[in-house]
Amino acid sequence: MDNDYKQDISDITYGESLIGTDDDLAGIRFGAMSETPQAPIALLSSHSGSTPSSYDSLSLVMLSTVPDMHSEQDKSLLNHYMKVVAGVLSKCESRGSNPYLTKILPMALSNQLIMGALLAMSASHWKKLQPAVWESGTKHKTNTLQSLAKLLPHLQMDSANIALAATLMLCMIELLDGTSSHWKYHLDGARQLLFSIDRQSEWRECGDLIAFYRGLYYYLDSATTISTCHPPLLETPKDTDLSSSEQSPQHGIDDEEALYGVPKELFRFIDKVNGLAYQRKYRDDPVFENMFRASADTLEKELEYWRQNYFDIINASQLEIQATSDEEAQHATIAYEQAIQLRLHQVLNGYSLQHNKVQECVSKILKAVQEIRYGSPFENCLVFPLTMAGSSCQSESDRLIIGDRFLVMERTVGFGYIYTAYDLVQRVWKQRDLCKGTVKDVNWAEIRYYQIPGLVLI
Repeated sequence: MDNDYKQDISDITYGESLIGTDDDLAGIRFGAMSETPQAPIALLSSHSGSTPSSYDSLSLVMLSTVPDMHSEQDKSLLNHYMKVVAGVLSKCESRGSNPYLTKILPMALSNQLIMGALLAMSASHWKKLQPAVWESGTKHKTNTLQSLAKLLPHLQMDSANIALAATLMLCMIELLDGTSSHWKYHLDGARQLLFSIDRQSEWRECGDLIAFYRGLYYYLDSATTISTCHPPLLETPKDTDLSSSEQSPQHGIDDEEALYGVPKELFRFIDKVNGLAYQRKYRDDPVFENMFRASADTLEKELEYWRQNYFDIINASQLEIQATSDEEAQHATIAYEQAIQLRLHQVLNGYSLQHNKVQECVSKILKAVQEIRYGSPFENCLVFPLTMAGSSCQSESDRLIIGDRFLVMERTVGFGYIYTAYDLVQRVWKQRDLCKGTVKDVNWAEIRYYQIPGLVLI
């Protein structure tokens, strides 16, 4: 049985929690960089091929006015964000509807706090291939933390969305690193900020920006429950609960596609599965055990109904798939849905591999994963399915498929959490090999909790 995630910050404010959050960086002395990352700086001032899109034009026009954008290394980091990182973060093909370019980038180009978080995120992505850059990244992250701590006690309408954006970006930096547990402070801080914004009706006039950051919060909140075995900090609202004036319908659809990649409803199932996981500690009570199993059975039927309805809609459309991305979206959805099925089975029945359901889910996950091309934006949706399949596969051939995809994603996705997730899977395999011939089950969630506490399967 997994260990429960402990909420230990509910009695302090986010601003207070920022003090000491980056104590591990306190001893770093920030000097001149010994080398400049190998990025084509010329890309910031010239584009080949088609006419620059709106976000390119915006960034080129405003580049000269960006506060403190004098360092060649900072220009490299900004360029790396624009050309690589934003595309990696988005789970859709279209750059024109990528909110990491259309929403975060313009804010960063006009605000030093957001720019610092953006440059720190870019440096985090380069951490493995350009280690020298990370020193600059820690400087930007520390400066962002300090500036945010000063801003929070004096929030106004025009600064609330800036504080929320910076907080969520700091949360993402920690999550994408894969080794830090500091993300929980930032996620709870974002929750507190959303409460503050909701209490001030005029603060919600920021339209698409607040709506996007609210959506980003709900995505991160749901995704982290896979590791915390807790329900989300905030209940995800129904679509009808959101004010129609907060975001235009098309922007909302585009942003959801970029954030989730798979249907958003699957993340609501994740919320329910992990809410159920949190209640396992009461299963010693026979009465509660019956209620627990009834709840799990109901949830399994709901998920099966959703799956059938999803594919009925696709089949009923009678439309040929127009692009590879459409087909890959379906395969990513299958992999994710089967991973949820497998996780629900583990929550209910434990980690034994001697159930037909286990190998059925593993087989379907790997079949779907292999239909998604290397470098696809939907690779970002595969960390959870690959980890679930890796925790439960039995054959060497399955291990090779999973290991190969993780190694590819270390290059195509690049962030540290990919390396850490693969490390978790390899630890599970090593432990299972040691336990071969015994009746002991290997609990991947326990290994993650005790040995890799910073990893979140986003």
